[in-house]
Amino acid sequence: LLARPLRQIGAIHHRATSHSTCAGGATMAARAKGLVQPLFEGPIDVVGDIHGEAGDFFHLLDMLGYDGHGSHPEGRRLVFVGDLVDRGPDSISVVKFVKHLHQAGRAQMVLGNHELNLLRGERKHGNSWFWGEPEVIRKDKGAVSFQVLAEEAFRKEALDWLASLPLALRRPDCRIVHACWRDETIAELETFDGNALEAYKHYTEAVEQALESGGKLE
Repeated sequence: LLARPLRQIGAIHHRATSHSTCAGGATMAARAKGLVQPLFEGPIDVVGDIHGEAGDFFHLLDMLGYDGHGSHPEGRRLVFVGDLVDRGPDSISVVKFVKHLHQAGRAQMVLGNHELNLLRGERKHGNSWFWGEPEVIRKDKGAVSFQVLAEEAFRKEALDWLASLPLALRRPDCRIVHACWRDETIAELETFDGNALEAYKHYTEAVEQALESGGKLE
């Protein structure tokens, strides 16, 4: 599934062939380790890029029938495709709520490129809020945009959590990744000993070495 902006699709509702959830499934998935992890069994709602649009996000959850605990009367569960943050007015509220759901075993998430930028300490257009700095988001507006700005305590909490998240989730009938599923890369990630930031550095170095030596990338 490819991530698309929240304003465009709201959510992708994927229903499994069986709507029953396995006993203890949420706890098992939430505690799983590695960059490729098992996806929840049973019915799920897959939510694309939120980009700090907290109001739209919470309205979407209300429309889908979730309560304030992230629970659904039909047993559906939330899966996030990354890019929770940047550009919008309140990335902090989005991160805190999704983190709470994830740690309670009521949601899963894969990292997007915007979370990887934060993990790398890479400043990009739209993410100055993370370093507590105002920014002009809309170039046509020509003025600083309203964004809730992060403090040091939040930065540490967010980075610790993001570093624990996978890059892919899967089960026999469904695969979740932020941008592209490549079987060969997924197989490599399954055996990679490290987190997403370490994997990024590993593959970046491999690409740079191949380019320097005039080699061909496989």
